[in-house]
Amino acid sequence: MQSLHTFDSLIRYLTRQLQEDRDPAEARSLARLVTEAVSGRSHTQLLRDGALPFPQELLPKVNNILRQLKARIPLQYVLGETTFYHCRITLNPSVLIPRPETEELADRVIRSLEKKKGPLTILDIGTGSGCIAIALAKHLPRATVLASDISPEALETARENARLNGVKVHFYREDILHPGSPPEKRLHCIVSNPPYIPLSEKKGLQPEVREHEPPAALFVPDRDPLLFYRAIAGYAGKYLAKEGLLMVECHERYAEAVKILFEQQGFEKTEVFRDINGKKRFVSVKR
Repeated sequence: MQSLHTFDSLIRYLTRQLQEDRDPAEARSLARLVTEAVSGRSHTQLLRDGALPFPQELLPKVNNILRQLKARIPLQYVLGETTFYHCRITLNPSVLIPRPETEELADRVIRSLEKKKGPLTILDIGTGSGCIAIALAKHLPRATVLASDISPEALETARENARLNGVKVHFYREDILHPGSPPEKRLHCIVSNPPYIPLSEKKGLQPEVREHEPPAALFVPDRDPLLFYRAIAGYAGKYLAKEGLLMVECHERYAEAVKILFEQQGFEKTEVFRDINGKKRFVSVKR
């Protein structure tokens, strides 16, 4: 590439390089995101400034990112951050990359709780990067937000993200399969995006997910795909307050089974919701 190359020609170059082992639409999207990240220009600005020369001093950074993307390292890990529900979230391979579906989960919880009066105590189980807990703390400022995870590395990342976004979240280490001390207060809401992909589906995932994201946060045994939902239901049965909300993200194949499991645990007001793509993705319980 030469200094006279424009933003548009850079995007075309990156697209050609990336579509060798990707869908053309995905390759172009990645090319645009790389150009935005390196140049600091928004998508709208790139549309406006596409014919302008791309600064030559930024080319080494572009090539470094391109090299990592061709090795199928996720762009969010390469850049070290992403945006989640208007929050800046730093990332590394110790935590999952937040998905749009999980933003929908956070949005559903926020909309369910924002008009409630009185104090709120919320627990995010398996917080990972802290994205859900931080979004809830930011948009429900009167709430006390707790967040647990089994991974010390994930908790360190989550704490840094809370500081970065200027919110207060109480993070603590706990394995939901073997919970320790009960919470100090009854919980008005429990939210979770636990591991839910059967191990047999691993081979079918994209290399970015299969080879780089933390497997403990993704996979469950084929023989017991509802492992974490059973534990969450038991925990909620003990500590969720009257009129409290429990909402989880789940595998589209198992959403109805999760609903039935919750009902078998004694919860009556259960409901399955579809995500923006029409897939059964969320299960809600109201006591």
